Amino acid sequence: MADEQPAATNIEILSQANAELAKRYVNEVVNQGNLDVIPEIYAQDYENHTTAVVGTVTGHDGVRDMVEQWRMAFPDVHATIEDVIATGDRVVTRISVTGTHEGEWRGFAPTGHAINIRIISIFRIEDGLIKERWENADMVSLLAQLGIS
Repeated sequence: MADEQPAATNIEILSQANAELAKRYVNEVVNQGNLDVIPEIYAQDYENHTTAVVGTVTGHDGVRDMVEQWRMAFPDVHATIEDVIATGDRVVTRISVTGTHEGEWRGFAPTGHAINIRIISIFRIEDGLIKERWENADMVSLLAQLGIS
């Protein structure tokens, strides 16, 4: 029949599940601050390959520390998912992040300034958990919005 859709392939099903995992991180961990779900989303030996954070972010504790630092500095942080592209073990997200700088961040005192930045992340999923992430955050814009040069 012409109206029938082909059955999803295993790779399509896997890609969709992986995309949902990345969305879950944004919605539950970043937006809701639910750090208890980190072990359900991230591999214990997770590695973050990004220049957007100071130091090395690895494992559940590293993810927890990174999110806690952001949420303390920007307590009203909210990420909006603009795009999600998934294929195989890779998921790419493009998000917009807003918040108000109300706590110390990287040694900078709170400015009270609102921020709105873009972040593009590439996640690698292994065994149903995020194993690695590469991230490009608009840090120049962030610093300018905070009035930091």
